[in-house]
Amino acid sequence: MLRGTTKYWPANGRCVTLMREKRGGGVGRKIRLKMPASLTRTGNSRRSGLVVNFFALWVIPLIFVSGCTSYTTAGEEIAFMQSGALRVIDPDGTAERIVTELPKYERPITWSPDGRHLLFWKHSAIGWDIWRIDADGDNPVNLTNVQSGGCRSAVYSPDGAKIAFLRDLPQGVYVMNADGSASRRLTANGHRDAPPTFSPCGTRLVYMALASVDDRRVQASLHVIDIVADDGLLQNPPAICAGSSASWSRDGRSILFSGRREGNREILLIAPDGSNERNLTRSQEGDDHPVWSPDGSRIAYFTTKGERDHELRLMNADGSGVKTLATIEGPTWPVTWSPDGRRIAYAAGSRDARSLFVVDVATGKSREFAQGGVEYPVWRPQR
Repeated sequence: MLRGTTKYWPANGRCVTLMREKRGGGVGRKIRLKMPASLTRTGNSRRSGLVVNFFALWVIPLIFVSGCTSYTTAGEEIAFMQSGALRVIDPDGTAERIVTELPKYERPITWSPDGRHLLFWKHSAIGWDIWRIDADGDNPVNLTNVQSGGCRSAVYSPDGAKIAFLRDLPQGVYVMNADGSASRRLTANGHRDAPPTFSPCGTRLVYMALASVDDRRVQASLHVIDIVADDGLLQNPPAICAGSSASWSRDGRSILFSGRREGNREILLIAPDGSNERNLTRSQEGDDHPVWSPDGSRIAYFTTKGERDHELRLMNADGSGVKTLATIEGPTWPVTWSPDGRRIAYAAGSRDARSLFVVDVATGKSREFAQGGVEYPVWRPQR
């Protein structure tokens, strides 16, 4: 086997994927070899192994030296949770593999900006911890090691140097270095299941908090804090608006979010200081979970149709040009864009039957993969 090369077999055993590391770290070329049907049948595993080793020792070196067609994994994989495991799959539905298996529960996952690592939650006897693992499943590291309460909803800063997260006890928004060191508490509030979002420059965070309206109701509000100051004082910023599902525009001048306005869920923009709120949808339906396209020119979101069904819609950043990409039966999860902005992935369906869907933005053509219990899909960044 080539040095630094790892092979993965898909469930059907009909091809093998070899991934080679770049010098200095990261993932280099990935090559998928289709195996003859006669070698993939039950009882031929030894012969298959011999063929794979032959290819690895003799054919693959020629490909790497000669520069034959190959492709990188960055941007060409989708991570998701399913059946107690963190999995990765190619957007064409092939080369599915397990990164790590979890003892119980499935919770959101996050790629590092360079696509080399994944953050996930793992429950100990005490509570939730934030773990980091290499994209190939190696080197799992507990970054938080809680002694009380739990840590959740972790996100990377744009440069990958910091991680922001929520903690139960003491409650609040925290930030730490990417290796888990120098953790510090920034606020005394914050909804633990709603991840904060870094501004493009990495110096500010927008996060969601919950406040009681009366004995039966709570209201979600958005807050903006500065993470540069390290004076040891907790920040208690006023809410800039009522809303949730917030993310920054590429230029840092606006925050995209969803909120209830005049009795309907809408998609809105607002300045970080709480001024200049703009309603982009103004519909009589429920609009939620907005996500910027990678270039910031478009917004994908879900619209509720009836009691349980939804439409995946796309609009320009100013709210114009609305079009429906897909009609969906049952619950949905927020979308994730491919790095080139040409495809969107999402999970939809009832829990036991929830599948991963990949839709072409230009044509609206959709493909369904990984049927059954898919949650929290996230497209791998391309760097």
